[in-house]
Amino acid sequence: MSPAIISVPCPPAFLDPLTQIEQCYYYAVPKFFGLNHPNTRWLITMIRNNESDRLKHKMEISPGAFKGVYYQMMDCPQLYMPEDVAASPMFKRQAVVYLSPLGMAMYLANIAMTELFLTYKDTYDEVLCDPLEPQYATHLQDNEAGDFHSFPPYVIMLRRNFFSCAQNLLKAGWDPSQPVAMPMRRKFERRVIYYRDWLDVSLSVLTTRPMFPLQVLIREITKGSDYAPLKMPLQQLLPPNPAEAPPIGLINVDELPPGVQMIGVRSLLDMAEHYDRYLQMRQCARDVAVLKKEASAVGLNPEVLMIQAQDFDGGAIPAEQTDNSNVELGVNNSSVAELPDDLAKRHVMLNVNTSAKQKEDLDPQYASEGCRILHFALNRDPHGKSMQVCMEAFCVLLRRGFYLQSTKPEPGSSLARDARNTAALMLNLIQREQGKVDRIVEKIKSGVKKFAHLEEHKQLENRKTACILYMNKLVGVLTTLLLHTKGLVDFIRSDFPPFSPNNSNFPLNPYLAQKFEDIKFGIIQEFNSRKEAWMFLDKEMLQIVAGIPQMQLRFKVGKTPTVPPKKGKNKNKSNMSNTNSCFVTYTRVQRKPKKSATGAVPTAASSAATDAGTYSENVSLAASLEYGADQADSGARAASPEDRGTCGDATSLSDVPDLSDMVAASEDVAGLMRSAAARLEHSTIEPELAPTPMPTPEASPERNGGNAGKSTSRSAASSNPPSSRRPPSVSRRQPLQVRLKQNGVVRLFNRISGRGAAASSEAEDRAR
Repeated sequence: MSPAIISVPCPPAFLDPLTQIEQCYYYAVPKFFGLNHPNTRWLITMIRNNESDRLKHKMEISPGAFKGVYYQMMDCPQLYMPEDVAASPMFKRQAVVYLSPLGMAMYLANIAMTELFLTYKDTYDEVLCDPLEPQYATHLQDNEAGDFHSFPPYVIMLRRNFFSCAQNLLKAGWDPSQPVAMPMRRKFERRVIYYRDWLDVSLSVLTTRPMFPLQVLIREITKGSDYAPLKMPLQQLLPPNPAEAPPIGLINVDELPPGVQMIGVRSLLDMAEHYDRYLQMRQCARDVAVLKKEASAVGLNPEVLMIQAQDFDGGAIPAEQTDNSNVELGVNNSSVAELPDDLAKRHVMLNVNTSAKQKEDLDPQYASEGCRILHFALNRDPHGKSMQVCMEAFCVLLRRGFYLQSTKPEPGSSLARDARNTAALMLNLIQREQGKVDRIVEKIKSGVKKFAHLEEHKQLENRKTACILYMNKLVGVLTTLLLHTKGLVDFIRSDFPPFSPNNSNFPLNPYLAQKFEDIKFGIIQEFNSRKEAWMFLDKEMLQIVAGIPQMQLRFKVGKTPTVPPKKGKNKNKSNMSNTNSCFVTYTRVQRKPKKSATGAVPTAASSAATDAGTYSENVSLAASLEYGADQADSGARAASPEDRGTCGDATSLSDVPDLSDMVAASEDVAGLMRSAAARLEHSTIEPELAPTPMPTPEASPERNGGNAGKSTSRSAASSNPPSSRRPPSVSRRQPLQVRLKQNGVVRLFNRISGRGAAASSEAEDRAR
């Protein structure tokens, strides 16, 4: 379908009732080029073919063709991009849009042309396309009489899913935190669509399009350093009186907050002032033309006269000094006057003795972007259609570090309150998923016959499994949030409710009391599964976690080995063979005690495993634990922060604790390992087996016969000390893995105790 055969309706124009000249608005589309105009077709072709050189040449010759000019288009992307079959319109295919060159480049999803229109400046150093220039659309609701709607350019970015231009708009001067009022005028209706910031606009689009990629939009907007996080006052999200809540969305013009101007419309007062200035400039142009004619008649050059007239100051009179010159001189000489306006105000505010109420105003309660997204998913989306999109968008904010804190915030600060509010919303979302599981289970149990509806039961079981898996994901996100806000330890040690009503603005679901212990258990499991989770805890938190038997701490202290591991061999073995440095990994794992060869469990080993846990499989003796503690003490003090490991979790950032916290953590690890070593020293451990003696040439059975071999073995057995004999409960022939394990422990013990290199080498040769 070609645009040439489409009959486009004319744009309507509306005027408000003339009650007050300040509040009487005129709704009309400015001057534009039609759908079939050659200029419109030429610009569309240039944008589609990326003809940047030809566009720059046209901008240099006639910049007026791009500044303040609009082009008529149909809201049907397939007319201009036939290859993009899945492209969806902004509003509907019957609508007509009037876009500027910047809006046309964004509508056609061309990032190179969008950047060109935003950055190009004319000879007067003025940008041709403004990122706040209004765009227009008609015939959205009424196809016959028509209607009028105007919107900013970033609405095109949202509705056309063209998120790659977000950074260009931010650099060009777009402020995402500014409110926007978009008029929606019909024949007998005078309304406006009001939103507080860009997030409200995005969530409104998510309401009509449940699969709107909000996470991609947040990732693109927060990617650069030009973006500042939004902090909306909490009273706007949760007003004290619900009836006094500020209206959002489609409202009447009379309900618009004071100070907010509608985009794309002008009042009669502005139009009258503009027309008055236009008449003055027109009369001035006529006078200048008469003067130029008189000058040329006398013989003067009118061009030289025009240049001289521009340089003439008009005889400006200097401003008179005020009577109180001393006060003015003192203000001019003050340090506050030398600062910019915003810094001067801040300097004055800090020097004034503020009261308690003013101190509260300095730290007002706010709702962060993540809190608003979770509030939308919980209250405005009760059926959970856009639940997955909201959670992915919240995870993007977590990865960007919007909740990451280096130190634990004060309990009464607005930062800590926002963290508690976000955690409360996460708990309510988990309870909503648990309610879905309970309803599914009740529906399964309500069947009269066991196999009456087998297919339906399979579907219910699949839905229940999906809800349980999604609950696990929510618990993982909650764990990351608590780690970033330094509230994990307090949450684990608390009972239901974890937050008092005075410290949180969102009430918890009362049914959470039944599942609160299960949620804490899931958080502990998630904490234990992350190797870098301990990096988010300070010294006090580490001491508390070390006393909780269910939680695991995985430290990496000391310098990494200088000798790289060889290919095809165990890395742990190569690390332990390096005597210059030791890389100690502390992991506390609750394991069952190992049984002996006869099948019985030693009492000392079972008590040690129950009390302190099994710290390692290969290093289980007291001497090895003492060696690891000493190396942890020495290595943690000498290691640099780069050698202590980095935080590489998927939902975490580079939040490595400082050197003092790392040293304190290593001291705690050394103390724990020494205590375990002391307990193992007092316990009874079976004596290790002596290595099997190698047959000598004199006592070989081939030369001396069987009797000589028997006598040699008896004499060797009698010459051995009693401590090296095998216990009667252990079989005479041990497996190869057991002997290698025992020999490895012997070599480690010899190295720790400082025996001679010759003795250790002889023992190793005999073991081989």
